[in-house]
Amino acid sequence: MGLYMLSFLPAWLKIWVNLFLLIMCTAMVSLAICAVAFIRILLFGHWHKFFIKAANRCMRWWLYRIRSIMGITNRTEWVKDTTIRPEFQDSYILISNHISWLDTLVLAAVFADQRPVPKFFLKHSLLFVPFVGLACWGLDMPFLRRYSRAYLIKHPDKRFTDIETSREACKKFSGVPTMMVIFPEGTRFTPEKRDLSNSPYKHLMQTKPTTIAIAIESLGNQFNKILDVTLSYPENQNTPFRDFLEGRLKKVCISINEIEITDDLRGSYLADKQFKRRFTLWLKKLWQEKDERISKMKNEQESSCDTDSRPPKNKG
Repeated sequence: MGLYMLSFLPAWLKIWVNLFLLIMCTAMVSLAICAVAFIRILLFGHWHKFFIKAANRCMRWWLYRIRSIMGITNRTEWVKDTTIRPEFQDSYILISNHISWLDTLVLAAVFADQRPVPKFFLKHSLLFVPFVGLACWGLDMPFLRRYSRAYLIKHPDKRFTDIETSREACKKFSGVPTMMVIFPEGTRFTPEKRDLSNSPYKHLMQTKPTTIAIAIESLGNQFNKILDVTLSYPENQNTPFRDFLEGRLKKVCISINEIEITDDLRGSYLADKQFKRRFTLWLKKLWQEKDERISKMKNEQESSCDTDSRPPKNKG
């Protein structure tokens, strides 16, 4: 996925190189997307689909650049398990486990020339990040507010704010091929977070199915497939993003399964209690399979390391 042109540099210099390239690339694309969005506003919403496609082209350029940057200082082995084929005219929901900030860059690199450009459900605080926030706004990505349980008890009127935001965002993509990226866990995985939340999984957090169910409900038949992505960094489990910046990202394992969105996965998550229970159980089962898949990835890596560390057999 890259030419490894600068892999010889010391780690401290690789950090500055990667940060500079990421910031400059993102800033350039963000300014271009903001210009497109500004023109769209001046035209009072006319030619909406035309400008969305123009912004998506800018985003596609960013994906290609990210894929190149990831290979400049890192000699990374990419292990990809999938049989899916690129389809640019369909809309998808992509769900993935969430390990690190690096996840977004990895998904960008993997899907740079496949499927529609990814759109992320983002935390509202990211709206104020220089360049990134404005670009994501220009791409009509939804910004969600994460309220604590204590806050919602005091302000029950805020309980459905994110749900309405998700609905409105999904409506904007009607008729435009879209790939919505959702991290159902809602936060990055750490062993500490897992233990505090009493997660039943070994490598994953508990899931929050509301956003996925609302996305399927809001766009109806426009979404007919789910891409179930499983990510693992078996040799960089603790600090994968920092390891990437330092040029020490050794291996990325990614598994992609395609799931048909059947009638069983369509319904009113908020109004139909039976559907809500059925959908929640379906996602829990999917996450259990994902947890087992990650365990298998890590076991294979450990077995490989054990084999490599054995002394060579004497010959003759």
